[in-house]
Amino acid sequence: MCENLTESRYLTIDNGRGLQGTFSSVGAGVYSLTLDSKPLILSPVDKNVFLNSEQCFGKTLGRVAGRISSDLNINSHRYKLVESEPGICLHGGLKKSLTFKDFDPIIVTRSDKTYVLFNYISSDLEAGFPATVKVTVSYTLLHDEDTLRIDFIAQSDDDTILSLSNHMYFNFFNSADVNNYSLMVNASKCGASKNGTLLVDHYKSVPDYLDFREPSLIKYKLGIGNKAKPLDNLFLFDKLSISQPQIVLESDALKLECFTDYEACNIYLDDTMSDVDFTIGANKKKRRAIAIEPQCSPLAPFILKPGLIYHYHIIYRFTRK
Repeated sequence: MCENLTESRYLTIDNGRGLQGTFSSVGAGVYSLTLDSKPLILSPVDKNVFLNSEQCFGKTLGRVAGRISSDLNINSHRYKLVESEPGICLHGGLKKSLTFKDFDPIIVTRSDKTYVLFNYISSDLEAGFPATVKVTVSYTLLHDEDTLRIDFIAQSDDDTILSLSNHMYFNFFNSADVNNYSLMVNASKCGASKNGTLLVDHYKSVPDYLDFREPSLIKYKLGIGNKAKPLDNLFLFDKLSISQPQIVLESDALKLECFTDYEACNIYLDDTMSDVDFTIGANKKKRRAIAIEPQCSPLAPFILKPGLIYHYHIIYRFTRK
């Protein structure tokens, strides 16, 4: 049993034109993100909930985001990863993962941007993963547009696997829920599994209710009420592009465009109805927010070798309507 975390260093930066973020050293995470002082993500009022909840509010996921087998084989060596349930390692081992580690932070200001750097050394066999890995997570606010950029950078001293992401839950400007949000995802394939497991072992064509290649209201695609379908699915992007958004999420007041060089993304509608008070006021509501988690495809080889640099980015660009 892990002890509850009680302390974190919080650093606040803004871009001088309305976008402001408060970032946490624990989990190298985003505690709050606002535009014109109005919230863009779920931020628990109680910071102990933010620090300790396994819903990972706004924090870094890793060493590997998503669900993978807890039995890892690299170079004929077998490793047993921390399990969230039998046979599965979720988000790098949950309470043993990077989400609950204290990173060293620093703020840097340039003429065109301000950013926060978080650094952490993940030791060999932490959460069961091989190799010592130096991890840097940076959050950058550009001064000339309302954009949050996240960079994940890492180096390893031996062969290991790595797939980092972030778990912000988006809810714009105190929306009651996200049912009336429009979603576009540049993906004709989604992850699938055999024998009722939760581990993705192949891709299939998206069924109609998961086909968001054309912008669609969430409530129309997934339904509402007793017939509502859940959304916690891995999508494989049709084309890698850093010039076109892979995901677009829109409310009647705001548009979010997500750009990334990751080849896949898990998208999750929060249906937990966990009893948490947020700064936006939403509490026990279904679909109170949506998490967009770009990441490496679990079916692609993503072994990080010594001497190589792991570097991926996620860009969230906000446009007022």
